[in-house]
Amino acid sequence: MKTVAFRFLCFALLVGSSVTVLFAGPGFPRIAAKYKGTDVADGDTITGTVTIDPVPASAKFEIDRDQKICGDNQPNFRLVVDAATKGVKNVVVFLDGIAKGKKLAKKQSFVIDQKGCAYAPHILIAPKRSSIAFKSSDPIVHNVHVYRGTLDQPHSRAEDVLNVAFKDEAVPEQEIEKRALRRRGFLFIQCDAGHVWMSAYIFVVEHPYYVLTDEQGRFELKDVPPGTYTLRFWQEGWQAKPVREGDKITGYEYGAPVQHTASVTVKTGEAAKVDWAIPGAAK
Repeated sequence: MKTVAFRFLCFALLVGSSVTVLFAGPGFPRIAAKYKGTDVADGDTITGTVTIDPVPASAKFEIDRDQKICGDNQPNFRLVVDAATKGVKNVVVFLDGIAKGKKLAKKQSFVIDQKGCAYAPHILIAPKRSSIAFKSSDPIVHNVHVYRGTLDQPHSRAEDVLNVAFKDEAVPEQEIEKRALRRRGFLFIQCDAGHVWMSAYIFVVEHPYYVLTDEQGRFELKDVPPGTYTLRFWQEGWQAKPVREGDKITGYEYGAPVQHTASVTVKTGEAAKVDWAIPGAAK
């Protein structure tokens, strides 16, 4: 009970209403003054793939703390590529600026876990007004430090949103009290408890036309009303350079996101297809 009380107190004191006042800064997708959700009877689908070839080298994250739980290294989860198809997982694909379409799902609940010294999921798309809870399945000290960012500068760390601690005696599967995500925006998460490779992203969105590519780099946006749209792609960037003080890694410097836009026209009864090949030498 002491652990639960401590964690709730940390959340209440450090978060307050901060999670509930998210806003979209420069570089976040444009959107109509107010998105209108309605029934879409004559819409169709946008599908496609995101690939990368050649696949750039991406070194594993070195681990110098809590190896019994975290292991000696972790793969670079910032670029996950299917060996057979060269498809890229976890690329965010969305319609930029859409004003009207299917209704946004509400009152969804999400959880970000700290498991095996990684945040799971690594990227979360959460409709505005959803609730989110953080928990730790690791019996070691962790914390969730959340910053407000933009798609162009996701790691600026300019504005704190919350910073909540998880003590080493935390009971696995015990959740923090949930909080509402009331305003759209982009959030970057990191661990300050020595696990400097841990990072994650949250997209709090105002319309439902966002999706992550799957393990083969495929995506599908359903029930898109007829019209011409800007389809936007966001890949977080795979560069992760360790910052060292002597033999100790104190943090990571991440490369810039890799982004792409394409015009797409949706017609009733005619699915549209848009593929993106990320240049393997992109910086």
